[in-house]
Amino acid sequence: MSDASADPEADAPQLGIADAERLLVMGRRGAANAAAERILSEGRVSAQEAGRLYELTERLGDAERAEEVRRALVAGMDTALEANFDHPVVCHVCGYTLYLLREKERGIAALTRSMSLAPKNFDAARTLLGALLLDGRDEETMAIWLPYLSELGRDGGVPKEDLRGLWINLIAGLCHFGYEAQAAEAVRQAGRLLPEGQADGLESYLADAGAEPASPDQMTEMFDRFAEIYDRNLEELGNNGPLFVARALEEIGVPRDGALAILDAGCGTGLCAPFLRPRARLLHGCDLSPGMLAKAEARGGFDALTRTDLADPASYPEGAWDVVVAADVLTYFGELPGVLRNLAADLVPGGWLVFTVEDGGAEVLEWQRYSSGRCRHARGYVEASLSEAGFRAPEVTFTEILRREFGAPILGTCYAARKRH
Repeated sequence: MSDASADPEADAPQLGIADAERLLVMGRRGAANAAAERILSEGRVSAQEAGRLYELTERLGDAERAEEVRRALVAGMDTALEANFDHPVVCHVCGYTLYLLREKERGIAALTRSMSLAPKNFDAARTLLGALLLDGRDEETMAIWLPYLSELGRDGGVPKEDLRGLWINLIAGLCHFGYEAQAAEAVRQAGRLLPEGQADGLESYLADAGAEPASPDQMTEMFDRFAEIYDRNLEELGNNGPLFVARALEEIGVPRDGALAILDAGCGTGLCAPFLRPRARLLHGCDLSPGMLAKAEARGGFDALTRTDLADPASYPEGAWDVVVAADVLTYFGELPGVLRNLAADLVPGGWLVFTVEDGGAEVLEWQRYSSGRCRHARGYVEASLSEAGFRAPEVTFTEILRREFGAPILGTCYAARKRH
């Protein structure tokens, strides 16, 4: 197989859950299944990983085995809770795991207990927030979190940065799940409860799922601000975008002979570079954010880096590209034909475009922008846009977990299509 960093050997003795998940993302279902079974047989399952292990067995397609695993893991969480019901960390970890194991009521009850036992364990509070919002409990969220934040404010011992951060967690979470009215109410309550000046700017987190996309200047400011913590955040979210690209490159047979001119469009901090460099005689990265480009330069692997607005063809670097890659970039675009035409312009005839989008599933007809600012795209719309932009029908298409938000999997689809001659 390909890149060792993305594709651990299936028979390695100490593969963990993350390794098995990567094997599945890379299309090695048999190896992923073998790794999962080995982890189960050896009992190498921590409480923190139990929910992911169940999800992995479910994704592998054996419903009976997945249910067997789920029941065994639930029994383990119940035993731990029974012995440690007054331990806030155990309630936190086991509660979240029970939630992931589809024991939602008991999971939320344990998370609520953890929060009451240790109100200043903010990680537990955020976990409960995510679980409630994932389950559509906006009223319960407000009923729990507004008094909680009010009490923390009266306590006086909570650093003001932490308190403001918790208000931001509530407001952003409500917006993310489409509860704009509740988010606006949270902003009003923050203005009433926080000391003067600490609520300033919280209204900027209010979002409308149908809003216009951010301007290039706004996008630049946002990604410059996040550049320092971007890689760490994506790691925490379980970002698989670079693995999607690596798998697609293998499936279309792009050789690792260092002979190709490759453009990494929207390269960010350069997370795809390790998969592209062995195939490239010229690897050129471009991105809108100077902060991201600085991180990509520090990471290394690129021959050149250019500031580029993918919506503006005049800003693209000159070149004749054999492969263009756009990982976790087009999710910030709604309509695709224009940006796809831009990406095709300097792609050689027969050259490859490899890119990811968030999968729209059955509920999205073409594309839809969410309050996160990102878009999800329907497969039929993507394929029609590719044709309109001068590409053949995709030769590789697969859907897997792209990352997680509030613990919930976000599905992404990777496409590899050739430019028509």
